[in-house]
Amino acid sequence: MRMLFTSTPGFGSFHPVVALALAAHETGHEIAFATGAERRSAVERLGFTFIPSGRNAAEMRALTLQRYPDLKLPPVDEAMTKLARRALFGDVYVEAMLPSLLEACASWKPDVLVRAHLTIGGWIAAEE
Repeated sequence: MRMLFTSTPGFGSFHPVVALALAAHETGHEIAFATGAERRSAVERLGFTFIPSGRNAAEMRALTLQRYPDLKLPPVDEAMTKLARRALFGDVYVEAMLPSLLEACASWKPDVLVRAHLTIGGWIAAEE
């Protein structure tokens, strides 16, 4: 089975799905990873196909702060945490990653798309 794993480039999203990808690979599945370019070497060291998706984490953070000037990163309270999640993962990362994720699905043709918990663009791509 061809499995496309997708994650934002942050370690908190990337590492948990790497564990799943390794387990799937060990059982014979073909794995590709769609994530930011800063994770390319890690993906390729693991022997997986790398598909660039989105921008690097620093660029995404800067774009989020530009769009949401009242946002404090790291968040300072629960309300700011909710805003940060919506702004970063529900807006900026979706916009940056979705076009390449849709292209990856069209060209690589995975049987399954596995997304990291906050990679909402992966959810949308899987639905498409």
